[in-house]
Amino acid sequence: QTLVKQRNAYWLSDRLEEIGRLLPLKRDPRITRRGYYFYGLRYDASEFAGLPKAEFVKALGAEGLPVGEGYGRPIQNNPVFQQMRDARGRLLYAKTRTPNSDRICSETQVTIGHTALLSRELVEAFAIGVARIKAYAPQLAARSRGKARLAG
Repeated sequence: QTLVKQRNAYWLSDRLEEIGRLLPLKRDPRITRRGYYFYGLRYDASEFAGLPKAEFVKALGAEGLPVGEGYGRPIQNNPVFQQMRDARGRLLYAKTRTPNSDRICSETQVTIGHTALLSRELVEAFAIGVARIKAYAPQLAARSRGKARLAG
């Protein structure tokens, strides 16, 4: 399964680079086999007409594609870490601030679960779905901005 996932991930990475600005992890020649729990991507809203990441993820879901946003928050914001204390009883992570991790989690991280990488049909559908969303991104972004104005 590892080789199938790696082969499909590399194929998808090549397609996404052609589509533009949904960036997979960089390949490192020192890594000969990559085990995928998540297939992580860096979303750039400016390449999708300013479409917010949450709307992009929702649009991929509407295409029937299994996509998520990773863990959704930096690890130190997980409740278990918020209560973690050192030997003297002091909270370890409750006051930790990680603005880059916060931004990545809220604005750029998009993930595909590892089981999706077992199917070439699914990764092909993912590439087609991303291309379709990019083509319609101006309309989707305008609709998203309209919803935000109504809510605000």
